[in-house]
Amino acid sequence: MGQAYIHMTLLRKHPPGLLKKVSLTVGLILSGATLGLLLLLSYPQPLFPWSVHVNNLALYSDQAFSSEDGKQVLELAQVKLARSPLYSPRDSYAVFVCNSDWRRMTFCFADIKAGALSYYPLSSNVFLSGAVIKENRLISPSGRSDILSRTLDHFIVHEITHVLTGKSIGGWRLYYLPTWIKEGYAEYIARGGAFNYDKAAQAFLVGSPDMDVPPSVPYLRYTLIITYLLEKEHWSLTKLFGTSISQGEVEMRLKAEVVQGSGE
Repeated sequence: MGQAYIHMTLLRKHPPGLLKKVSLTVGLILSGATLGLLLLLSYPQPLFPWSVHVNNLALYSDQAFSSEDGKQVLELAQVKLARSPLYSPRDSYAVFVCNSDWRRMTFCFADIKAGALSYYPLSSNVFLSGAVIKENRLISPSGRSDILSRTLDHFIVHEITHVLTGKSIGGWRLYYLPTWIKEGYAEYIARGGAFNYDKAAQAFLVGSPDMDVPPSVPYLRYTLIITYLLEKEHWSLTKLFGTSISQGEVEMRLKAEVVQGSGE
């Protein structure tokens, strides 16, 4: 009797029709916000008035920059991207430099501490936390230089490679791809063939601290592993993205190869 009374009281205070209207309103607000976010990520050009294009790549910024400086950055990026069999010059990619705080908060919302972000499959665009385009240099959210001295074109290629990977294997598989593969391959392409495998392999063998910087995502270690699999074991990308082998297993094989190669 008491429970029935309480139930009837709640219905009188909050009629079913009112609850339905509230639910519908909340749903519409959430749907509108989601659609607005998707549109913002897909078509942010109006908020970035300065731009330059080189073939299928475009660089946008919220601060003025020299077209020649922008073209040089994009040309460097294009040469690196051409190393990936996933890249096609028929597909277009746009990069947006967020120098202002509010743009950075808006477009880098997924990780405000990150220097560069992409949101595939929601969008194929790339967003940077800031840049001095003339110096081919990224500006991190902290304002400090990159701990690994990577260039602006490096970050551009890294993020576009994430998009290329997603287009190749699907957004769902990209999300669940092991970090050492996803980040390692992006770094492998972003380095543009300038990676010193032998030097990195020796650093790995002796346990150099450089192999674990930064601790959350040790890019040099991941690049070494991917280089080993692609260039020493001649794996295809299909095999790389589909493997179930663990990072530890690959490192054991890598160590054996390095030791054998050094004659120890």
